[in-house]
Amino acid sequence: MLKRTQRIQDTLRTLGLRWPDLAPTHEFVPVIRHADMIFVSGHAPYSDGDFRHRGRLGAELSIEDGRRAAQLAVLGCLASLEAELGDLGLVERILKMNGYVRCVAGFEELPRVTDGASRMLIDMFGDAGRHARTTVGVTALPAGVSVECELVVVVRQDGDPGLGAAGSRPPMDW
Repeated sequence: MLKRTQRIQDTLRTLGLRWPDLAPTHEFVPVIRHADMIFVSGHAPYSDGDFRHRGRLGAELSIEDGRRAAQLAVLGCLASLEAELGDLGLVERILKMNGYVRCVAGFEELPRVTDGASRMLIDMFGDAGRHARTTVGVTALPAGVSVECELVVVVRQDGDPGLGAAGSRPPMDW
């Protein structure tokens, strides 16, 4: 059974967002786990069976459009994460978010765009949602969308035998 915390449900309601269906994927997995680390592949703003917020920031789209696109993109990340975990309450920390913003040359408001996703993660997970972040401007993204986001997450190991006991990670092979 999939469970979302009340805080996550309240944040969605406040922002006027719904939990998205999972977007189709290509030849990669949307989520990969290693011990207590989860890497969530890049997700685009997807809702109601189609990609949303197509266009470029600084041309067809405003910063507010971009912020909304970033929220939908990171929400897709969380939907894939929930499908993997079954319970977003197992999230211990959002470590990092990478954001890619499709924009015109010279557009310098990239952080304001991905702030939409960052603020939503903080609202949903509290201090555990505060994360490191990289934001990069790009000339193209799949399906012509304006934003793509990916996450690195740490999950609690207690109560989940699939993750292994603390300290039981295999040594790194450098």
